[in-house]
Amino acid sequence: MERTIIGFLFFLSLVSCQEKTSFDSVAEYRQWIYSEESGYLQTVEKEGLVFELVYLPQALQQNKMFAKEADSILDLSFQLKISTTEQEELLKRNLGSQESYQGRIKQLEFQMERLFYAQVPEQIKPSFSHYENFRGIKNEILVHVHFSIPSQLKSDVQVFFKDEVFQTGTHQFNFDQNKILHPPILNLKAS
Repeated sequence: MERTIIGFLFFLSLVSCQEKTSFDSVAEYRQWIYSEESGYLQTVEKEGLVFELVYLPQALQQNKMFAKEADSILDLSFQLKISTTEQEELLKRNLGSQESYQGRIKQLEFQMERLFYAQVPEQIKPSFSHYENFRGIKNEILVHVHFSIPSQLKSDVQVFFKDEVFQTGTHQFNFDQNKILHPPILNLKAS
């Protein structure tokens, strides 16, 4: 009896430690990707702000605009969410005038690409970035950033964000090469 219990507990520990390799729904896949346990979400907190960068595998991307042109190009898509731990309007944080506020909005809308780069191990600039405007709806900022890696990924990916928006310095987010190259599969069955 004791051997049976030990064997069962060993089996449970093996099953619970395994990585998810597939999902049957987009909602389940997305929920897992946005969890700390997945390894696809990296979080940095500084000066009352929370910076969350998540890697978005191709299976979750609705817009395949950046589909591979050749096998030698790997497209990496990330989403940066900036939120605050304080009870304040995020976009107006540490601003003294309407002119400063308008400058911040302009920076978010038109200048975010220059604040990101990836090390793979060479330094790569983004091929595209996009700011989602939530003013008045949510107290957070979402920026999508895409990198086109001109060869096979041979190392972990480090994404750097130089925060000139809130002046909190440079933030580094590290993503495991194997997780990026081998994301779980999304099994969508045709109805």
